[in-house]
Amino acid sequence: MYPTNPLEVTAASSGNIPLGLTLNQTAKADENGEKLIYNSTKKEELQAVLPGQSVPVATKGIFTLSSDAFAGGVSLSDFTVGDGFEVASGVGTIGPATVGSAASIGMVLGTGSRATTNGGLTDQFGGDYVVVKLG
Repeated sequence: MYPTNPLEVTAASSGNIPLGLTLNQTAKADENGEKLIYNSTKKEELQAVLPGQSVPVATKGIFTLSSDAFAGGVSLSDFTVGDGFEVASGVGTIGPATVGSAASIGMVLGTGSRATTNGGLTDQFGGDYVVVKLG
């Protein structure tokens, strides 16, 4: 009924070299369960695409990844500036690259941590993060 893009991507798993990072999430409904197909404004606010639609994929660039991107058991201290990173065992997660690994997909440019509260206000970007160069 609706047109779809015949080219598809799937999440890379451990040991795979991915094409890149998807820049938008794929979602059918918002946080309240309302269908996004009927609310294009909400879809744009969520930076989402509907299943079957094209999603932009970045193959090169510099990105800041929050601790949500870290694989289970991986912490900020596991990443070293100048070392590589690779797809970890969890779907859509990263971990430090093993020495000499051909699966390294980029380099760690920096690491840091940001306070989750500041003067009683909650910071939505608080927590650990890694700045990486993809490509």
